[in-house]
Amino acid sequence: MDLEARSNIEKRVSRYAFPMRKHCQKRFLSFIFLLTLALTGGINISQAAIKAGTSCPAIGKTIKSAGVNYQCVKSGKKLQWRKVVTPVVAPPSTPVAPVAPALPTGVKYQPEGCHAKVSATLQKKVNDTWLDIAPAEGWEKIAECDSDHPFKPYLHADLANGTVIRWKVYVPGGWEWFSNSLTVKTLVIPTVGQAIPAIAATKYAGVAEMARKSILNDMPETKVTVATTFVFEDSIPDIERKVIQGGVAKTLAHYSPYFDSTFKFHIFVFSTSAFLKNEAPKADPTNTVFGENMARQSLTWGGRDPRNCVGMGGFAVPETPFPFIAIDAPCTQNDGAAYGVLPHEITHSLQMKIGSANSRCWAPIWLVEGQPQVAGSAFATSENGDAYAAHRKSWVDRIVKPDSVGPIKAMEGETTDFSEYTLGGALSEYLIAKGGWKRSLELFSQAASQSASACLSGEVKLANFNKAFLALYGESVDDFYQEALPYLQWVATNKK
Repeated sequence: MDLEARSNIEKRVSRYAFPMRKHCQKRFLSFIFLLTLALTGGINISQAAIKAGTSCPAIGKTIKSAGVNYQCVKSGKKLQWRKVVTPVVAPPSTPVAPVAPALPTGVKYQPEGCHAKVSATLQKKVNDTWLDIAPAEGWEKIAECDSDHPFKPYLHADLANGTVIRWKVYVPGGWEWFSNSLTVKTLVIPTVGQAIPAIAATKYAGVAEMARKSILNDMPETKVTVATTFVFEDSIPDIERKVIQGGVAKTLAHYSPYFDSTFKFHIFVFSTSAFLKNEAPKADPTNTVFGENMARQSLTWGGRDPRNCVGMGGFAVPETPFPFIAIDAPCTQNDGAAYGVLPHEITHSLQMKIGSANSRCWAPIWLVEGQPQVAGSAFATSENGDAYAAHRKSWVDRIVKPDSVGPIKAMEGETTDFSEYTLGGALSEYLIAKGGWKRSLELFSQAASQSASACLSGEVKLANFNKAFLALYGESVDDFYQEALPYLQWVATNKK
């Protein structure tokens, strides 16, 4: 209430006070005083106290409540009040020493995924509210990222063990993207584990079956508890729909216990790029980055002639709030490679669940893609039932015989001939047969436990993976390559 309004009210009250008898004046003047207090404090009495985190009307609006200044800011999709902290200024008479700029310290934190160089802030969760820690210290160019989004922000910080953090990447006044949350933990320093014997050459013919049995025995069939949503473009043939739904059901019958009850797969099946570009983003309409990702993907997927093509392809997007799997399936007939596509992509989500981030953050690409190839064969489903042999043959037949460990080392990153899906499949098969399915999955959690970042790449990723490999298999990754080379040569020669 402004001063002029207050003055007018007091004048109106006084007009009725003067005619009163003298013995009433004292009591009435007390009433005037109380009324004036109520009127001058009216705003504070009628207005609910402002609290940090409650909703507010417009970005930038400020208000003072209970002696505290608040500003309206955007947090995620909501507008919320946030306390404005006023720095304490020393009196003019007190000499103030120049403050040295803060130097980076502590652990280096980075988000998963690849980004354009925009704005980024590391945040921590306090109760149910996300608070800013500090803006990005810089942007690192990542070799594995595409040219449109080649960077990752980073910040060195000392954070308490157990702090829940995430990255906010955004354009001020525009879009926002939030990384998966990560709990800061004490980093594990692995020891060298007990060495696992190599598989004798006389047993190479049984390695594939050993790997398959390990997968089925380590994760036996159980009740499917994971929800799945299917979105099919109208033109998808029935034969493709049957294979897709069968592969999902068979794989989740084994994987369900490893996903929590809130986990929900979104399976999107398309035949045209336009459908992928326009319809897929509706799965998460508030995620601008996801929509842009689908628009880019549409440039390289869709458009095959259903009458002449065979099989299907697909990709998984683990960075969305739910596992999103897109399948290109326009064909009126299938081949062996098609039968393991859905098990392959769902295995990527299992890798992510165990490693708490995209599997490419922790492991060489030969394992990231080779392991799902082996699982894809184990759970492969055709329109007529089990398709293990047909699917395994589809990738074994394409293996090019390596003459040294050079082609194996090349698969630590992506290759131009996609050997990580073929030769990498055989290498992963040997690994699973040697140490078991669960041990091969544990490589992701062990590698992740050595980093406080949400994702790693390049030499640091491979160094951490090697430590994890030493802890679980008792030998270095390079020694393993030498050990497995004869098996890879045997498979390439015999196509078995």
